[in-house]
Amino acid sequence: MIRKLKETFKKALSHAVLHCSDDGLHYAYFDKASDIPAHDWNSTFNADHRVFNDIAYLNAIEHFVDKRMSVRYLLVYKKERPIAAFYFQLFKLNGLLPSQLINETYFEQAATFIKEMKDQYIFGKSNEDPNYILICGNLFNSESTGFEVLSTEKSSIRLNWKKIYYDLEMQMEPHSEIIAHLFKDYGTSHHFQIDTLLAERYGQFQIDPEMHLTLKWPTFEDYLADLSTKYRTRIKSALEKSKHIEVRYLSHEDINQNHVSINRLFQNVFNNAPVRLAALHGGCFIDMRKVLADKCIFIGFFYEQNLIGFATGIVDGAMLNAQFVGFDTADNKTHNLYMRILIEYIRTGISMGMKKINFGRDALEIKSTFGAMPVPLSLFYYFPGLRGKIISGMFDKFVKPKEWIQRRPFKEKEEVNV
Repeated sequence: MIRKLKETFKKALSHAVLHCSDDGLHYAYFDKASDIPAHDWNSTFNADHRVFNDIAYLNAIEHFVDKRMSVRYLLVYKKERPIAAFYFQLFKLNGLLPSQLINETYFEQAATFIKEMKDQYIFGKSNEDPNYILICGNLFNSESTGFEVLSTEKSSIRLNWKKIYYDLEMQMEPHSEIIAHLFKDYGTSHHFQIDTLLAERYGQFQIDPEMHLTLKWPTFEDYLADLSTKYRTRIKSALEKSKHIEVRYLSHEDINQNHVSINRLFQNVFNNAPVRLAALHGGCFIDMRKVLADKCIFIGFFYEQNLIGFATGIVDGAMLNAQFVGFDTADNKTHNLYMRILIEYIRTGISMGMKKINFGRDALEIKSTFGAMPVPLSLFYYFPGLRGKIISGMFDKFVKPKEWIQRRPFKEKEEVNV
């Protein structure tokens, strides 16, 4: 057993940037998922049972992200045994206009504030002095916490917290700077992560919740029967309006054949997102469908043999996680396409015997009309230096969760304000 641990540790060292601490901890940093020793990563992140921390999934994301984004993986060892794992994304800001980063339609006041400042102050004067946002977690889903620590070693990680980030910054190019640290998507069950971040004086911000629908129906018709007349009629109307749409479940070969349309449809939705930190390219969908096999669902919506929309989902245990969608605004209006996408997620989840659907964090009120309920999430942030104080003040002032109405579509339920 000891020999096996030593061999695994040596393999980690062969591909890693290694740092050591006085208390015997070793920090192995990787910039490619393919270099990570899978056993060490999976045992720490429990990735054998969590798709979003699986190396195959991370590798697919890594190869098709925006060129401004890079990744870092960290394994922390104690006596040649992995005790913690971290997943980071670094987003380069240089050369971006504020309007390229945030959607002014959603953040009009914040966009105006940024425009009044010198762009270089936040986004960097030149490519010679790059500025980055550091994200612990995954911008492309809300199901990965960004770091996990063995329960017996939590005190060791807390004591060495600052060293982890100091070592990470030391690996970056000269004169570069991390202007924001973001830790995303922590729910109430993430006690250690939340306690650690609060102890390190990170700011806490309640972001828009995830919308979860608990599935308790054997068929889609049974689900419809539980809805009140008002909401059942809405769904039937959407089905009638989209009755000429053909719904197909696509293989990775089908995705490859339609990749040009998929890229275009995804970009349409991405351009209208509130925050546009990074985009994926169509090849990622091909890889995910191929690598994750039946755990990756890709639904195509066709009209007169043309792909006019798509929706992807990933199965993680008994949860179907809605992921990426793409469509044209005109087709959405004509065919009520977004409503049809949500309907097909529910049909798929029920037919697959899932216990829940995670609809994600956008279009909250619409999703609540299907019975989805909010699950609170927090984002933690730190903005270093004088520049950080300015950004932090702007963040606190302008970035607020949207107000919306939680609908109660099932029989004998009332509506409440959220």
